[in-house]
Amino acid sequence: MKKIKLFYSVLVWALVFISGAHAVQQPSHFKLDSYQQILQQNKQQSFLMVLWSIDCAPCMKELKVLGEFHQQYPQHKLVLVSTDSMSQSNEITQLIAQYGLKNVNQWVFDDSFQHLRYSIDPGWYGELPRSYFYKQDHSRLAVSGKLHQQQLIQFFAQDIKNSGLKTL
Repeated sequence: MKKIKLFYSVLVWALVFISGAHAVQQPSHFKLDSYQQILQQNKQQSFLMVLWSIDCAPCMKELKVLGEFHQQYPQHKLVLVSTDSMSQSNEITQLIAQYGLKNVNQWVFDDSFQHLRYSIDPGWYGELPRSYFYKQDHSRLAVSGKLHQQQLIQFFAQDIKNSGLKTL
C-alpha cells in the first residue's frame, strides 16, 4: 500500500513539473503606467513595440513575420501589446505560442482602449497593427500597417552588424 501511495505521489509531482515546464507565460496587464514601465525596462537598448489584436487579419500576418524574425534574431528585443481585453488572455497566449513568440515580453490592455492608446501616443487613432521602433536613446519611429522582414532588418541593422550575424 505504501508503494502505491509513493508511486502516485511521484506521478503527481512529475505531472506538475512537466506541465509547469511547458506553461505559456500569461501577458502582463497593460495599465496607464505600463508604457513608462516598458521604456524603463528597455533603457539604453533598441527595441520594437508592436500593438495588435486577435481580430486584426493583418496583425496575424505580422505576427508570422515577427515570429520568423525572432527565430533568426532572438537577441533583438520585441514587446507585444494586445489591444484586446484580459478576458481573451488564453486566446492571446495561444496565438503568441503558435507564431513562436512565447518568450517575447507580452502585454494586454487592462482598461479602456482610449485611455491606454493615448498613454502610448496621443497621435495614434487606433489603427492596427501599429509598431514603434525605439532606438537606444528612445527616440521612436511609428509605423501603421503590417511590417515586413526587411523593415525589421533595417531597423536592427546596426545591432545585427555588431553581433556578426548575417542578414537575409
